Amino acid sequence: MRKLFNSILFNIAYTILWLYCRTWRYKFNDIYHSYVVRRAQGKSAVFAIWHCQMLPLIFSHRRSGMGTMASQSKEGDLIARVLKRLGYEITRGSSTRGGGRALVSMRRLIKNGHDAVITVDGPKGPRYTVKPGIILAAKQNGGVITPALINCKHAKRFNSWDRFLLPPPFAGIDITYAPPMLLSPDTDGETIERERAELEKYMLDCTNVYSSDLI
Repeated sequence: MRKLFNSILFNIAYTILWLYCRTWRYKFNDIYHSYVVRRAQGKSAVFAIWHCQMLPLIFSHRRSGMGTMASQSKEGDLIARVLKRLGYEITRGSSTRGGGRALVSMRRLIKNGHDAVITVDGPKGPRYTVKPGIILAAKQNGGVITPALINCKHAKRFNSWDRFLLPPPFAGIDITYAPPMLLSPDTDGETIERERAELEKYMLDCTNVYSSDLI
């Protein structure tokens, strides 16, 4: 009975979320058409996003068959259910639990032609601190990472570790695919850390240019 009750509650909450997000109006800005060109060439893309901006970005790319990760926590269970309903391929794990297996699964999805989206500072922060997993995943894809950022006026900020961003109903949301960052083929620890730091700085710079997010 409890399982049925929880399922009903989830379906109600999901429907409300769906109807709310459907009111948003998106404008896509692909700088230098980097994403469009890669897809035309049959190449998958690895998107880097901030945890606080994930809801508009995840919803705008629903039913795309992208791969993404959800943590193995109870919160991750709920997020994974929502992501599956939105059409994502899910791997379970994080930087603190099950990350190795999740990374292997993610690299397999990318190798098989799926795009991937990774919250680079998730699941628990620190905010705007890039974790190294995306570097290892992107090297499976020829070493190309595309930051994706949103710009939305009057969005609500929650008092969470990431200052989660929620646009109001009927908001106009600009989504920008920034110029891609290219990685070397090297996978030694020193290179991974250097490129992780470079991606972190690059995403912060892109956030200042393309996003209304506050650094």
